[in-house]
Amino acid sequence: MSTITTSTPSQTERLALGRLWRAEPLTVIAAVIANNIVRAIATRLLGVSPEFNPMGSVTFLTVVGVTGAVIVFAAVGRFARRPVRLFRIIAGVTLLLSFLPDLALLSARPFPGTNVMLGLVFPKRDQ
Repeated sequence: MSTITTSTPSQTERLALGRLWRAEPLTVIAAVIANNIVRAIATRLLGVSPEFNPMGSVTFLTVVGVTGAVIVFAAVGRFARRPVRLFRIIAGVTLLLSFLPDLALLSARPFPGTNVMLGLVFPKRDQ
């Protein structure tokens, strides 16, 4: 996805942005497939009801998230001297922040009939 030319620490990295935009749709497709596989495993093995609304928005949120990440990577690649390193930092911080809503679910229990299993909030299936 990137062409990196570094022989000394003072050189800057250059990204092939044209390749990045061509790779974006494939990245979105791969992420959607992976997330739907995880969703299928969660609904079958962990007893998550398929009607659990937050699980239904996986595809939409994946497309938005991956597209946003590609846009941020392109912007970082255009303006930063070391874009790959800076993007990894941004992505790591963003990943940690993305866990905050999940942690809030542990204490809030906003969905009727949910329980805490393996540190995650899942709806109970009807017996």
